[in-house]
Amino acid sequence: MYKIYGITQGQMEIDKSGGLPWVVKPGTKDRINFYMWCIKDGETTILVDTGMTDKEVNVMCTAENRGGIEYLNKQFKKLDIDRTRIKTVVISHLHSDHFSAHQLYPNATFYVQRKEIEFLTGPAIKFRQVAQFAANMSEVISLANENRIKYLDGDEQIAPGIRAIRVGGHTPGSQVVTVTTKIRNVVLCADAIDSYENLEKGVVGMYVDLVQALLAFDKIKTLASSLELIIPGHDPLVMKRFPNPVEGVVEIGS
Repeated sequence: MYKIYGITQGQMEIDKSGGLPWVVKPGTKDRINFYMWCIKDGETTILVDTGMTDKEVNVMCTAENRGGIEYLNKQFKKLDIDRTRIKTVVISHLHSDHFSAHQLYPNATFYVQRKEIEFLTGPAIKFRQVAQFAANMSEVISLANENRIKYLDGDEQIAPGIRAIRVGGHTPGSQVVTVTTKIRNVVLCADAIDSYENLEKGVVGMYVDLVQALLAFDKIKTLASSLELIIPGHDPLVMKRFPNPVEGVVEIGS
């Protein structure tokens, strides 16, 4: 049975109104966490997102910087994960905080929605508001040329009990991952739902398609066994609502 481990690499100070428009006043300060996820069953590990390189951590983690590549290696060792044996990495979407440390997994195939790659290699990439968040697309293309990108066209069974579900909204190819654990069905939302408050208030912050982003909430609710098992992508409260077997790691599914 799967256990899910979320590794946080640090925090960023934000204006909370950006993620919760019309709910909180502009200038309200808050913090967000940056997570990557390890789905573990015995010796098999499937990742959701790659984690961040040192460069990305230094840019993103303005409030707390736990570390980049070396830090991830230490956390993997504590969790008894051999990163070189990882074969499957599901990419929630191609923003740099979710896809930059791909070089850690030399034997992995990266599962990405085709719509995501088309969007970020198409005309939209010329706009700063799109490009500033995007992963390094030359690296994505290089991996594709090596046959290490698995193009998804909608929902996909990744492994028994693990599915990638395209929801769009935040980006055209945003996908969530459902995992069947001992405590039923968990949904790892990444940026489809940033925080518990986004879900509770029914509002989204950053999106390319507002209606699709809001409809994603309804879809995600049908995928989880309970609201408590909908795991937002950037909420520090995740670390408090589930056990922390290792400092900087949250465990779901025990």
